[in-house]
Amino acid sequence: MSHSQLWPDPNGSWNSTWLQDWSNKGYQNGAPLPTRPATLAFPAGRHTITTRMLLQSGDVLRGAGVGQTILYFPNPLSVMLNSPIPPSGQSQFSWQDGVIQVTEKSEAGIEDLTIEFPLTQY
Repeated sequence: MSHSQLWPDPNGSWNSTWLQDWSNKGYQNGAPLPTRPATLAFPAGRHTITTRMLLQSGDVLRGAGVGQTILYFPNPLSVMLNSPIPPSGQSQFSWQDGVIQVTEKSEAGIEDLTIEFPLTQY
């Protein structure tokens, strides 16, 4: 009888190096989210954003509420990132970064807003 490469022990004992348990993932493994003041606040309304936004550690991007504050990014992602469109068949998600970039291993927050893009064919 052969055994799965994900569960190779014939006795059935668990080894986290084979298949990790992600059930506790989230903010610091389920810790309550911290409450911080906004470092970049947008009031209610529709705001057109034409350049990439960068959030540093501890930054909080906050709106007046979902559907009340809308950040509208009118440019295609290739223009925003100054990067050509990925080759045919390659995922659009293969681009690094994005329209809102958060520095690596940063504890930044984005809350109470809506992000909108134009309806275009990719």
